[in-house]
Amino acid sequence: MAKGKHKKALRSEKAKVKLKGAKLPKGLNITKTDFKVKKILIREQLKDTETPEGIQRVNIKDLVSKLRHNNSSIKQDTLKHVKEILASSPEDLFPRHLGDVVQTVGQMSLDVDREVRRESFRCLQTLLESIDTSLMEPFFDMLSSYLRCAMTHLQNNIQEDSLLLLDVLLQNVPHLVAKDSDKIFTNFLDMVSKLRSESQPGRTLSLNLGKKITAVKWRIRVLERLLKLLQGLNASLRIADTETAVKPMQFNAEGTFYAPIVQKPQELWFEEVSGLFIRQMSSLKQKTAAKGTDFSESQKIIYYVEQMVPLLVETWLEIRPQNTEEGDVALGQEAASTISLIVGILEELWNMVVRCDQKSQTTEMQTWLRKSYNRDFCQAFMTGFPYNFTGKARSVSAQEENLRLCYLFCCLSDSSGGTNAKLSGKIIDFTSASLTTWRSQTPSSWACLHKVLRIVLVENGKSWSTRSVAHLRKLSQKLLDVHTKAKLSSELSGAILVLISHALSSEEKCLVVKETTEQWFQQLRSVLANAEKMPQSLVDALAKLYTISREFVNFLSDQLPDILSNISRMEITESKDDGMAKRQLVNFIYWLPGRITEDHLNLIADEDLRRYATSLNSLKKC
Repeated sequence: MAKGKHKKALRSEKAKVKLKGAKLPKGLNITKTDFKVKKILIREQLKDTETPEGIQRVNIKDLVSKLRHNNSSIKQDTLKHVKEILASSPEDLFPRHLGDVVQTVGQMSLDVDREVRRESFRCLQTLLESIDTSLMEPFFDMLSSYLRCAMTHLQNNIQEDSLLLLDVLLQNVPHLVAKDSDKIFTNFLDMVSKLRSESQPGRTLSLNLGKKITAVKWRIRVLERLLKLLQGLNASLRIADTETAVKPMQFNAEGTFYAPIVQKPQELWFEEVSGLFIRQMSSLKQKTAAKGTDFSESQKIIYYVEQMVPLLVETWLEIRPQNTEEGDVALGQEAASTISLIVGILEELWNMVVRCDQKSQTTEMQTWLRKSYNRDFCQAFMTGFPYNFTGKARSVSAQEENLRLCYLFCCLSDSSGGTNAKLSGKIIDFTSASLTTWRSQTPSSWACLHKVLRIVLVENGKSWSTRSVAHLRKLSQKLLDVHTKAKLSSELSGAILVLISHALSSEEKCLVVKETTEQWFQQLRSVLANAEKMPQSLVDALAKLYTISREFVNFLSDQLPDILSNISRMEITESKDDGMAKRQLVNFIYWLPGRITEDHLNLIADEDLRRYATSLNSLKKC
C-alpha cells in the first residue's frame, strides 16, 4: 500500500456515524413460529414415489450399475437395497429385470471382499424365496457357472464361501442343482482331492495348505454339501419315476381302456457329458458298452462310485483312531461327524445302484458293487464296530450310526465267508441289543432299526451262513417277545407285525422256534377278529402267510365267526382296491381243513365278498 493511504483509511473509518443499538423489551426477544408456508409442487413430484411400506422406488438399472462399482461399501449398500425391494415388492423386478439382477448378484459371489460375497448370498436367498422356481430355471445356468467358478477359484476364501452359495441353491432349487449335478460333482472332488499321475488312475486326498481351517474340518464341510447334493439328486429321480400315471380313457361302449399318460419326460440328468467318461472303463462298463445299448445312467453311477468310494475310505482311514482292533472304539466330534457323513453318502450311492437295477430288472450293478468294495468297506468301517461317541459328539446318536453301518454291511455283504462270516454274528447281536432298548429310541433310530431288521430277517434271510442261524433265532425270538409282551403303539405294532409275517413267509430256514410262535399266532388272530383298520402291507403279508403256515390257518378256525364278520366291516388303509384287499384276507378259507358251513358264510355282510367266499369254499377238496 502507498505511504499515507493506511492513515487515510483509519481517519475515514473513525469519521463514520456510530449508531447505538437499542435493546428489545423483555419478552419480545423470541422467534415466532406461528407462520405457514405453502409447498412448492413440481409436476414430477406428483407421482407416487413411495411404496406402502415407505421404501422409495428407484430405477432397477441404476441399482444394477451400482453393483458394478469398485467401492465395496457402495456394493454392500446396493445389495441391501435390492434385498429390501425383493422383500417388499418383488413385482418391480419381473419380468424385465430378473435376468440382470440374477446375473449381477450372482457375479458378486466372486467378489474379493468377504462382506460383499456374504451379502450377495443373503440377497440371492431373498430372491429365490420371493419368486416361483419356474421363473429361475432359464437363468440357473448363470448361477451354476458362477458356483463352479467359485468352487475352483484360486483364492481360498472365495472357494470356501462357494459352499454357502451352494447351500442357498440346495435349499431353494434342489431340482435344478440335481439337473446340473454332473458338472458340479467333479468340482466337489477337486476341493478335497487331486488326480494321481497318468500311470496311476484315480484320486488321492489333498492337503489343506493355505486355508485357515484344518483339513478335517474342510472335508467335513465339503462332505456335508456332497451328501445334500446326492439326496437332492435321488429325490429328483424318485419324482421322475412317479411322473408316469395310468388314467382311464373311454375306448368303446363295451368297457374301459387303460393307457399310460406320461406327464413329463424323464430327462433330468441322463444326458451324456462330453469328456466325463474318457477313462479306462471297468469290466461292467465294457460289458454294458458291448451290448450296443444306451447305458449312460449306469455308467454315471459307476463313475460316481469309482471316484467317491476310495476317497471316502481314505478319508476315514486318515481320521479314525488307531486302536480299532479291540472294538467298541470311542470317537470324538470330528471323527463322529465324518463317519456319519460318509455313511450317508454310501447309502445314497447304494440307492442309486438299486434304482438302476430295478429299471433294468437285474442285480448286476449290486453284484458289481459288492465284489468291488465289500472288502474295503469291512476293513475300513467295520473294524472297531460298534463305535461310541464322546464329548460333543454325543449330539449325534451313536446307536443310529451303528445301525446304519449294520444296514450297509448287510447291503454289501455277499455272505461268502471270511471277514463277513465273522462279522455277521456281531451285526445280528448288536441289532438284538438295540431291539431291547426300543423304548428309549428316537423315531429316526427306530426307522434305522426297522430297516436293519427287514434286511436281516427278510431280504438276506436265506443268504446268511449256517454259523449265523443261532444268532438269527435269538433275534427273531426277541422280536416276537417285544411284539407280544410290550405295550406298543398301533403304528409300531403294525410295523413289527408286517415284519414278522414277511420273515415267516419268505424264509426257508426256520429262524423262529415253533413253540415261540403260538402266542404270536393268537395275537394275530385277535387282530383279524377285532381290528377296525388294517394297512395294505399287512394284508399282503397275511395273504402270503396263509400259503406257507397251515398251523396259523388252523389257529384261525377257533375264532372263525368273529373273523368272517369283522373282515366285511374292516377298513383297509393305504389300499387302491378295498374289495380286492378283503378278498386276500378271506383266502384263508381255501386252506382250512374241510368245508365251512353256510351259517358261517352268511356272517359276511358284504354280498360280493360272501359270493367270493362261497366260491372258495366250493373249490376245496374234502
